[in-house]
Amino acid sequence: MRDQLNKGKHLSTPLRQKKRTFFQGGETINMKQRKLIASLLAFAMVLSLVIIPVGTADARSVNSVDRVPTVKDDYNFTSFIVGNDYSGVPTLAIENDDATSWPAVQEFRLTLPAGAKWGNQAKLDQMAAAMTLDGSTLNNMTGAALNTFDTLEVRALTDTVLTIRTNEVVASGDTLFIPLTAVELDGITGEVVLTVNARDSRLSNSSHTIAVSSSGNTIATVGKKETVTRGPGKVGQQILIDEALIGAVRNTVEQGFSMRLPAGFEWNDSMETTANFDFPAEWGTITGFDAEISSNKRVLSVSFNTEFASNTRQTMQVTPVFNVTRDAAYGNVVVDITNPKGDFTSQAGLVVAEYKTFGTTLSAKEAVELLAGKDYGTNSDYITAEITLEEVIADSILPGRVIEFELPSWVAVDATNDFRIVSSNAATAIVASDFEVITNNQGRNLNRFEISSDVFTPLASGDKAKLVFEIPLAIDGRASGDVNLTVRGAGVEEQTVKVATVTPPAVTTIDVADIRLGIQDQAAPNIVIEEPYAGAWEAGKTVQIALSSSAADYFTFTGHRASVTEGDLEIRGVSRNNNVLSFTVDVESSVASTVTLSGIEITVNRNAPEGYFTVDVQGTALVEYTGSYSNSIASRVDRVNYANVVTRAPDYLIPGQGEQQVVFSVDSSTYTVGGVERVMDVAPFIQDGRTMLPVRFVADSVAVSEDNIIWNPVTKQVTLMKGDRIAQMTIGSNVMLVNGVSVAMDTTAEIKDGRTVLPVRFVAQALGVSIQWDDATRTVTIN
Repeated sequence: MRDQLNKGKHLSTPLRQKKRTFFQGGETINMKQRKLIASLLAFAMVLSLVIIPVGTADARSVNSVDRVPTVKDDYNFTSFIVGNDYSGVPTLAIENDDATSWPAVQEFRLTLPAGAKWGNQAKLDQMAAAMTLDGSTLNNMTGAALNTFDTLEVRALTDTVLTIRTNEVVASGDTLFIPLTAVELDGITGEVVLTVNARDSRLSNSSHTIAVSSSGNTIATVGKKETVTRGPGKVGQQILIDEALIGAVRNTVEQGFSMRLPAGFEWNDSMETTANFDFPAEWGTITGFDAEISSNKRVLSVSFNTEFASNTRQTMQVTPVFNVTRDAAYGNVVVDITNPKGDFTSQAGLVVAEYKTFGTTLSAKEAVELLAGKDYGTNSDYITAEITLEEVIADSILPGRVIEFELPSWVAVDATNDFRIVSSNAATAIVASDFEVITNNQGRNLNRFEISSDVFTPLASGDKAKLVFEIPLAIDGRASGDVNLTVRGAGVEEQTVKVATVTPPAVTTIDVADIRLGIQDQAAPNIVIEEPYAGAWEAGKTVQIALSSSAADYFTFTGHRASVTEGDLEIRGVSRNNNVLSFTVDVESSVASTVTLSGIEITVNRNAPEGYFTVDVQGTALVEYTGSYSNSIASRVDRVNYANVVTRAPDYLIPGQGEQQVVFSVDSSTYTVGGVERVMDVAPFIQDGRTMLPVRFVADSVAVSEDNIIWNPVTKQVTLMKGDRIAQMTIGSNVMLVNGVSVAMDTTAEIKDGRTVLPVRFVAQALGVSIQWDDATRTVTIN
């Protein structure tokens, strides 16, 4: 029994001397045992002074169950024991996978699901007596109190919760075997799952199926489904029909059942003979066998008689052979067992095959994590996870054609010779140059590549072709998210897998502010640049903030400084030219860092257009390529709004009232005009950092009469006219037209509570009116 439980494991050292159990009343113990106990007590005292973290994060065991039998829903696991042979009992193995021994005292729990329970104390004693530690039987003390330090304690806390406590040092590599003889099923059907709760021990938490239970006399199962294509005589995975208990299929009654296929699938005529039915020899001679296929070809009815009822549980095997018609739907081929006769049990949902157009699959190992803005030439690790293209049905890849691969538009493929071929079973070895990267008319690499299907010819006829490879990448600096690879062509149905994930090399934050036309050395917003993780920016590389090409003719940086505001990155070479602010990484970070560019001053040309202008976040620390790629692979990380150019807006006069001030307060329905309080029906609110007001009150505040407000309900566009200026905004759009010229806004016009609300600042600026915001009082003042 010991060898069976240990599965033939040989002990590297002689069996240890086992301690004898202490009982009240006193039993003599030898000197060696006294020394051992004294040593353990001393060790326990030392442990009491040291905090040793134990639990899931410190788990060091590999747990497994050696078998999963199929049984009836009232089965007792003691029935698996034959004499003194425990080899048929499902056994939980707990192996110390740590490099060191576990401390002596380990306490953990085993929990059964509802519908199963632990047996009485006598059965627990029997289970404890059968437990071994790498071949050594453990003494047990099942009746002792929980605080008794002894060799072994097995106790049921409830019907479903069992506590096991060992006082045995478990050396590295040793395995504790627990035959689960005390399990009793009490109505559970389906999988019986045992949960190992490590509590404060060195074990790993885990769950294990220890049996499959059924209320019927028979249980049908199938293994891994086969893959089939259209045509006759397709063979599915074998159906195993197990007796749920000994002698379940009797020899005194006629036995039988029907098997039903989905629409579009038909039983093959060969199923009307015994050729595809394998009856166990223990049932003796099979008589009266009859198998008949229905008129619609989807139902096969079988009946027979057995000569004997077996004294051990037996298995009948059915090999399903069927035809796949043009009306069949792609997907799983499911067989239902119905109309049972005698002792057989109905069962639905047996998946025997999967119907596919072609039998070739694309898969990938766990996706690798990459930074945007790099290519394989600058980083030898800039390559995807291992990708496998494999036939599951031989000869599915059609010869004389091309297999096409496609990546996202923000990814390009590096040089063909940098493809990595991990393995292939082709007759002639597949090499990197067999791939061809698709280029554009400038000869720049794109996001697509291909390979001839002829290179996949396997070594032996009938073998399934297989290629495992990795792709060298170049990734747009602006990109983030999953890199998905799609394959198609040459009989390979279109499939997509994730081969990498991409993180931006920097995150930039700017609090956009207004700046004025024609003013030199104006204070401009700070720029905050965050590193995605420690060491992402290489030493000797630069980070740059550059005016975009559309802004370079109108703006000039005239001052700035750079400082590390978070982390331990060290920088040098802080510099500025007319259009670019930059710094150089001196020492790489060990903690993800943040650099803030502050004290920035900017001069605005009088000819600069009103509205937002942008800056590019770039530099070799963030984006660096060695190859030549399509224009979709950008040399910058981001292009962001930096400031909003506004005119020197004059004060305006409200008609008939002289110079006035209109003051609105956020979230208040009252406002003042020239100090006189008035009431609105919708209070101002903040959206995207902008104050929103109903259109009529916006018009009033900028001296636009009702006659000069036009609402188009079809296009949902509102038009405001003041003097020689016309401002137009469309609900839901962030583009405003000022005298027909598009101006980008950082928010949109909306409809709230049935009223059209507009961003007051953009309207005021478009119509040449002065506006101020007081953050402390959350008020907007219009002059």
